[in-house]
Amino acid sequence: VHQELDLKPSQTMQLDQLESRFILERKELDLSLRAANARLAAAIQEEHAYGPKVALAIDDVHASMGDLQKATVSHVFAMRALLGAKQQTRFDRQVASSLTRDPGE
Repeated sequence: VHQELDLKPSQTMQLDQLESRFILERKELDLSLRAANARLAAAIQEEHAYGPKVALAIDDVHASMGDLQKATVSHVFAMRALLGAKQQTRFDRQVASSLTRDPGE
């Protein structure tokens, strides 16, 4: 992404700082998601059916997944804010392409 946007050195430095902070936030959110998945596994082991504990655990997993997605989208907008208008147009196309790309490609 960085090479395709013709970034100024100051933009590269700012984006690198954003990336460093996001790496830490993402690790924390990933751990939260893993913990939610572990609670779901325990609920499945305990109930052996789609019972109330499994349902709550699934909601917990979905909440963790949502937190991760919200943080990722916030990060995308923070990166976008550092770009000029032409860079934003290219960036927006890259983001849209990433979100709509067939996972099999």
